[in-house]
Amino acid sequence: AEQKCAGYHAIGEKGSSPNPRAPTFRSIHRRYPVDGLREAFANGLEVGHREMPHFTLPPQEIDSLVDYLRSLDPCGKPSSDAAAMAKCFAPMEPHE
Repeated sequence: AEQKCAGYHAIGEKGSSPNPRAPTFRSIHRRYPVDGLREAFANGLEVGHREMPHFTLPPQEIDSLVDYLRSLDPCGKPSSDAAAMAKCFAPMEPHE
């Protein structure tokens, strides 16, 4: 993520994406089924704008990236943390 994605996407739990058209990693789960991205990462991601470079990842890196994307999804794990649950159901911010 740091090597291939951080130039376009905010890859952490906070911050804006360097490219305003690129969704933040913490919002990917709201746009796409994260496990469904495995095939796209293996075969090359196709998006609707030219700024996104074409790349493929080997299986181990795909597993790591999908696991990381899942870890950013507050809805993907049970929690008694009221702030985490509020974040889970909050509307998306315009830059996400």
